[in-house]
Amino acid sequence: MTNPEDKPLLDVTRNDPGMDRYLRDSLRTLKDATDNPEFARLIDDVLQGRRSLREVAFTPEFSRELDSGVQQFAEQYEQLSDEERDQLAQQGERELANKRAEVEQERRQSSVQNDEDDDPDLHEWRDFLR
Repeated sequence: MTNPEDKPLLDVTRNDPGMDRYLRDSLRTLKDATDNPEFARLIDDVLQGRRSLREVAFTPEFSRELDSGVQQFAEQYEQLSDEERDQLAQQGERELANKRAEVEQERRQSSVQNDEDDDPDLHEWRDFLR
């Protein structure tokens, strides 16, 4: 069975694994912060690959839950100075870069492990050393 984490979450991430990771983490944060079980179930459906985020985003339950949070954010954002907005943007860029680095590191480690698993000489040496 395919791991839902292996599939891009949204086509808008344009096959950017760092953005995909960032979006998944954001959805998990929303799920953990809600006391609405229906909203949590919708997010879980997306994270498990049972439904698309695009599909879920248009449900009344999802919209209702996000609307108040988006409204609060917009009000707070309006109160920020240009410098504070720039700082937030830079913070977001750093976080996205960190997610991309995490994914790349995991891929490298996985690649090394797969290369080791495919090397019969390495298996012989491991068996010999045991």
